[in-house]
Amino acid sequence: MDEFRRFLRESLLQIISGSIGAGILAIIAAIAAGLGLVAAAIVAVICVALIAGLYFWLAPEGPKPPPIEKKAPPPPTLFSLPPAPKNFVGREEEQAELLEGFHDPQVNLLLITGTGGIGKTHLAAKVSETLEDGYRVRWVKCRERDVTLEAFLVAMAQEIGEDPLAAVVREPTRRPQERVEALLSFLERESYVFFIDDYHLVKDRRGMDLFLLRVAQHAKRTNVFLMARRRPEVVEEWKLPPGVCLERSLRGLKAEEAQEYLARHGLGVDGETARGIWARCGEGDPTAMQIFATRVTEGKRTVRELLERLPVYAPQVAGEWLEGLLADLPPEAVEMAESASVFRAPVPRAGLAHVYGEGEADGLVDELVDWYVLEPEGEAFAMKDLLRDYCYHQRLAGEQRAEYHRRAGAWYLSLPGDERVRVENQVAAFEQFYLAGGWEEVIALAYQVRDPLVTWGLWDRATEICQRALEAARETGEEREEAAWLHSLGVRHHDRGDY
Repeated sequence: MDEFRRFLRESLLQIISGSIGAGILAIIAAIAAGLGLVAAAIVAVICVALIAGLYFWLAPEGPKPPPIEKKAPPPPTLFSLPPAPKNFVGREEEQAELLEGFHDPQVNLLLITGTGGIGKTHLAAKVSETLEDGYRVRWVKCRERDVTLEAFLVAMAQEIGEDPLAAVVREPTRRPQERVEALLSFLERESYVFFIDDYHLVKDRRGMDLFLLRVAQHAKRTNVFLMARRRPEVVEEWKLPPGVCLERSLRGLKAEEAQEYLARHGLGVDGETARGIWARCGEGDPTAMQIFATRVTEGKRTVRELLERLPVYAPQVAGEWLEGLLADLPPEAVEMAESASVFRAPVPRAGLAHVYGEGEADGLVDELVDWYVLEPEGEAFAMKDLLRDYCYHQRLAGEQRAEYHRRAGAWYLSLPGDERVRVENQVAAFEQFYLAGGWEEVIALAYQVRDPLVTWGLWDRATEICQRALEAARETGEEREEAAWLHSLGVRHHDRGDY
């Protein structure tokens, strides 16, 4: 096409070069035809203008400006705001011990262990409030997010910014050890304090253990608090340098603290009664005392009735305590609690209402807050861990659970936002539809989120998405889809060097 345009243009150039002669001939012809001199001149001008216009139309286009490169949105952050330690009572000795360890130059790994609901998170949050200015505090919640070494490194590369070390930390083709060493080189210039909550739920234990081991072996200005129900394998299996790890195993509150704690939850009793409740609540388990106080203040049970009927609280009988709490709730509030259990992360009222699906939801949300089943976190609401696990695993039947997951997935897809938020919500919807067995939605969403995850450097996550999409394709029996996702999965492993 360009050659043809060039040929026409050169031909027209020859015509225009003889346009004066053509104009004279046109004037002579017009006069001979009896049109007159003026008319002949007009005809000549029109002819020359048409030829010149065609010439310039065929002229080659000038240089185009370079296309504006669309900048990829930043990856989602792994970090969260620290929880607010509400109704916090006691734990002065534990706080003092942890702060002393934190300021010990030899200690950089601080471990808080204990049963679920014993108060590990609130104690750590209280400690974080007392840290002096100048420390960069970062919270990671393993219950709410898929915490992997890859996601952690990508999030930290964002914080490093333009420093050359960021390129090493975020590069997925480099060895994990090399990326971790580059990260530590950056961290040692700063004063970072990481709080990793529910570490027993970490998704990539091997990868995160590598980071913790390097911190324990080499870090001087970096500290990590770990909250877990049991001692992590990194402490059990790896040979840590002596003195770098401080462990505090939590027990219940002291008997003399029970009266104040119960009062903070609306139950005013005398000291002797408070001590009896403390003993029945597994010698001061905060969650058990909270359940006890709520059943008296909201469920209209008497203290004597509960002391006579409830077994001594222990993790083995936690289900009986939780079932008693739910039995005191109205049926529709129990149904909302069950529907809310499909969410891992805090959810606004609109999300809770969408999954609940019927009736007036606002009043039920407020009621569950009054009963301490839901806890406000900004404009969202989080379900207590023990209650969420109990409702999800013990009360939800298979089909009802799948329906709630489908509704949650649809709600995530309805949310507005920029490209980064949209992809985050699509990934959240992908997880919900996967748990619901919604294979067609899983495949459709996998196509949408795979490439952005690769762009962000979350190659492991993209590989997992491909694996689940392949599983979904096999469930549907679509051979073409199965072949497509086999190919995509192979590409992901090839790019990672897994061959």
